[in-house]
Amino acid sequence: MAKRTSRVGWAGVVMVLAACGSGGGGGPGPDVPDVRRDVLVGGDPGGSDPGRDDSAREQVVTDLGSPEDVAEFEEPGDGGADLDACVPQCEGRQCGDDGCGGICGYCPYGFLCKVGVCVEYCVPDCTGKACGDDGCGGLCGECEENEFCGEDFTCVLKGCEPACDGHACGPDGCGGSCGSCGEGQVCDPQTWQCVKDTACHEVTAEGRCVGSLLQWCEAGVLHEKVCDPAEGLVCGFSVVAKKYDCLPPEQCEPQCSGKECGPDQCGATCGECAAGQVCSTGGTCGPPCGDVTETGSCQGDILQFCHQGILMTYDCAAHGLHCQWDPTGHSGKGWFDCL
Repeated sequence: MAKRTSRVGWAGVVMVLAACGSGGGGGPGPDVPDVRRDVLVGGDPGGSDPGRDDSAREQVVTDLGSPEDVAEFEEPGDGGADLDACVPQCEGRQCGDDGCGGICGYCPYGFLCKVGVCVEYCVPDCTGKACGDDGCGGLCGECEENEFCGEDFTCVLKGCEPACDGHACGPDGCGGSCGSCGEGQVCDPQTWQCVKDTACHEVTAEGRCVGSLLQWCEAGVLHEKVCDPAEGLVCGFSVVAKKYDCLPPEQCEPQCSGKECGPDQCGATCGECAAGQVCSTGGTCGPPCGDVTETGSCQGDILQFCHQGILMTYDCAAHGLHCQWDPTGHSGKGWFDCL
């Protein structure tokens, strides 16, 4: 099969043409060998010709390179037809390399190309997991052949017998659980019984009111007290003490700054919302979220998401932006935003 002319071969051709041109006529001079006949056509290199200088012919042949270089000359009209045309391989592929330096397609925003298929952007979460699902269709690890992945995402020996006698909660020793605790309770790791959750969580020393229930944090422990209306007390904010407490209504300072609805922390409300609207946890009236979550959604360039219990709507285009998926938002979990 013919190949493209090598750089060595091209150098030889230049020298041959230069030698031909030096004769001044239409053919080679008497002292210049007929390279086309002797080299390319294959004349008798061993023959003798009184009118020809064999040493000159040998010099030209040497300049052309080795026999392998001469063999690389293309046949007239060949045009490099030996180069195989690359055929793109895109059957069953939505995206990615086509095998020929091109692309089979692009994925929409918020999706990544994985083995030729567009998949939704996802951040794997394997925190505290030795095996099992990573939340993105992958695995956090694999167990040995004599093990299985338990409910707590740890590898457990096959044939393990759960040990839950006297346990109301906690691990069963085989990757499962002996039970779970209700709201406001935690599992005591000493007795494996459900006890009241005394952790402060988001409650501070200033405290808060949950209806008539006063909650505050002290030395890392949650404390609670019921403000009994029968005793003429309400749970509210004390301007004097600068914290929430059980107070007579006249001493309670309503907390309605920036609010249009919701409790005033003194047993009354800051206002009521119109029909069809709900009050957010921040004291703002708005439409209910319905099926829309905090992650949100895009309707063209209209962004909708749920915030503090009410539906928020923004026109991204009005601000020169587009409603798109932001994989960095929501602490890396991703959400829709105006970008």
